[in-house]
This record gives sequence, C-alpha cells and structure tokens, in this order.
Amino acid sequence: MIQDRQLREKLVALNPSNPHILKSSAFLIFVADLKRTEKVAQHYDRAYQTEMSLDPLLTAVTDTALALENAVVATESLGLGCVVVGSLRRQIDQVATLLKLPDHMLPLAGLAIGKPITEMKVKPRLPQKVVVHYDTYQDYDYQAIEQYDQTMEAFAEARETKRWSVKFADYFAAEPNFLVDKFIQMKKIYQPNKKV
Repeated sequence: MIQDRQLREKLVALNPSNPHILKSSAFLIFVADLKRTEKVAQHYDRAYQTEMSLDPLLTAVTDTALALENAVVATESLGLGCVVVGSLRRQIDQVATLLKLPDHMLPLAGLAIGKPITEMKVKPRLPQKVVVHYDTYQDYDYQAIEQYDQTMEAFAEARETKRWSVKFADYFAAEPNFLVDKFIQMKKIYQPNKKV
C-alpha cells in the first residue's frame, strides 16, 4: 500500500492519465515477488534457478493477478469502487526505483480504491461461448464479437472512445512494451539464454 503522498504524486507524474492514484483513499501496487522464494532457497542452501524458465515467472504473475482480483472483489463487496492501473508497466524502471524493489520483483499493476462519485454500472461481459469452452476449444463465429461491440456501444461508457474490438486490435498491433522485457532480464527474473 502506498501511503506516502509524495510517492503517490511521483507515481501520478509518471502516469498523468491516472490522477486517481493520488485522489483515491487507498492505492495498492501488486508485485510478482520471486525475492521471497529466493530468501527461502538461501535459507535452505538450495540452488535458485528461476531465471532459466518462464514457469516461475508465470507462477508469480498468476499469484499476483489472483491477489489483485481478490482485492477487487473484496473492495466491491464493501460498496467501494476501484480502478486497476496497468500503465505502471510503461514506466516500470522508474516505478521499481521509487518502490526500491530489489532483483526478482516485478511490479504488475496498481489498484486505486475509494468511494465512487457516480453509480457504477456492471459492465457487460463477452458472450459465454467466446470465453468458456467445454472439454476442448470450440470455435465460434466472429459475429459473437460484433454483437458484443454493439452491446458495449449501447452500454455507452463515457470513457470509451473506440469500439471494444478496435481497442484491442489497436493495442495488440502497437509496438510491444519492450521495457518490461528489459526489466525482467535486468532484475534477474528471467534470462532466456542463461545456462545451468
């Protein structure tokens, strides 16, 4: 939890489109933590070979994402609102420096928590046939996504400026955030060419 106001101000300076980092009642940052397991390995005088495979990173990221989602569910169950801030990874080096993160730690996202100033509508979800598959992958007609685009347009979120499908097409067509890749190698989280 980021309690220091000056630290929050610095985070907003890095993420100017997210002023709620400063304005929220609470702001949490979720970090994939392989430092803790490194300490355990050192305590038992065991090798620590997490850098050679993506699996430890995926495990840490999964655990962190589950913790983030649980925090969202708990927040909403209390009648509070929250905003997930994934843009922290666009300035991952600066965020890690501000938080004084050692090697083997990867900041994933923030969570701004507060009292909503507007009524929060439940955002429509993709049709079940697009996300749930029984036993094996079941292909579906693209029309299901087009129908969801129409549902989202009818939902008319004020913050949305593009169709749902166009937003994701643009996101994945843009140049990837290679800062995360460099950070992961620099912080000794995963080094694909490392030999035993």
